[in-house]
Amino acid sequence: MRRLIMALGALALMVATPALAAKVFAPYEKSKLETAIQSGAPVVVHVHADWCPSCRSQMSTMDELFKDPALAKVQTVRVNYDRDRGFLADYKVTKQATIIAFKGGKEVSRVTYDPDPVKVTAVVRSAL
Repeated sequence: MRRLIMALGALALMVATPALAAKVFAPYEKSKLETAIQSGAPVVVHVHADWCPSCRSQMSTMDELFKDPALAKVQTVRVNYDRDRGFLADYKVTKQATIIAFKGGKEVSRVTYDPDPVKVTAVVRSAL
């Protein structure tokens, strides 16, 4: 019974506190991404595939990371590795599980196929 009460309390806290919710990554749209990058805004792009275990691990790390209010202004985009081939060619992405950070209109950091939370965090924070 005590576990149930604690679980319900935790659930209520998550529902009542939007800052704890995971950041939603916008689906890739070429014109919107280019506009965001050219504006100089901080942008993080995650190239993922649904079947990729490294991608899922990176997503889990970023879900936790983006709970930090300091990252609230970072725009996030998720590129589908299997469908968004134009992006892959434009940004020279050769593997899924690639995270790219943009700041001031330029790419500032990238990590490919590495689920290490320290490296994922470094790339995301480089957009600030």
